[in-house]
Amino acid sequence: MELLRIMAMFFIVVFHCSYKSGFTFDQLDANTFGVKCFWMLGELGVNLFTLISGYFQINGSFKSEKLIRMLGQVLFYWGLSVLVAFNLGILEISGVRNAILLLFPTLTNRYWYFTAFVILYIFSPWINSFLKSLTKMQFTHLLLISLIIWCVIPTFFGMMNGQVESMLFYTRLIWLAIMYAIGAYVRIVMPKFLQTIRPSILITAVSAALLAASIILIAQHPIFFAKVGITEWAYFWPPNTVLIFSLSLGVFGLFLNSQPFSSKAINRIASTTLGIYLFHDGILQGYLWKQLIGAAALQHEPYLIPYILSAAILVFAAGVIFDLARQCLERITLCRFLSSNAWLALKGCAACWTSSVTEKIINGSSTAGQRKNDDPPPGEL
Repeated sequence: MELLRIMAMFFIVVFHCSYKSGFTFDQLDANTFGVKCFWMLGELGVNLFTLISGYFQINGSFKSEKLIRMLGQVLFYWGLSVLVAFNLGILEISGVRNAILLLFPTLTNRYWYFTAFVILYIFSPWINSFLKSLTKMQFTHLLLISLIIWCVIPTFFGMMNGQVESMLFYTRLIWLAIMYAIGAYVRIVMPKFLQTIRPSILITAVSAALLAASIILIAQHPIFFAKVGITEWAYFWPPNTVLIFSLSLGVFGLFLNSQPFSSKAINRIASTTLGIYLFHDGILQGYLWKQLIGAAALQHEPYLIPYILSAAILVFAAGVIFDLARQCLERITLCRFLSSNAWLALKGCAACWTSSVTEKIINGSSTAGQRKNDDPPPGEL
């Protein structure tokens, strides 16, 4: 699974290079087709990351130290990117209000996936308790209904306005929660079609073929699909379309049924994946992809696709190296604090305060209920 985590992050880097470079394709050719296929990889990577999280976290536990390390990690990358952007003249800080908001990248959704993941992680103890309390039938019904509402219906009815992610109060947080639950479902129930590799191969191959065919079909018949409501050739690229969902499940199943092995190198690289995301997708993303990489200037060149893949490999490798260095710094600073007596005392005080407040709320509610029962009926003294 650590190898899948690495692949998922690489897919996301390739997607960002393709999506955020500023391409302006107006006809279908090999480059356009390749770039549009790369769009699919990004949302595939997002789904895979969340499936992996649900698969492992359903039997895990919430750890405040892990939350603090994650928040410290995002502050580290965000702070560095703000300093670099300010020095390059990319960022201008105007007013105290904007300066204060810059100090809270997680609260202001500067990294949308990180913010959503932190919310899921905070609620994971209650989510896990709820999911584990369900029977197999209840769990299956919950997922089927969720997929019908936020996957099947948006995929087909979204064609009328060309947007899949704008129906039934859909949000990326809702979708990540569904994918988390599906990862947990696979771990707890293990559906029969995921117990062998052949169904996963079939699902992956068919989904990938249909996604590729949809790009060609929509591009070759623009007038017809415009009447339907579809103007984007890569209409099925959002994470909650039926095809991206089925592709995600198929790829996940491939790795579930692969021969397990352990590699220290792979585990070490996998530990940097969140850092790679924060490294390349912050406030400098426009500068990175449009100016430094400049893939859009090569959109008609025959070597565009190899160039995008090469650029993604370089960015990925730079992210690995940078985050390994950050981990060394974290071990001698934050990790030492989290293992110190000061942190244990602070954690203990927080736990006591939380328990005290909870007890007062419960006792207060019980007292209020008792008083209400002791009140005389209307008209009686």
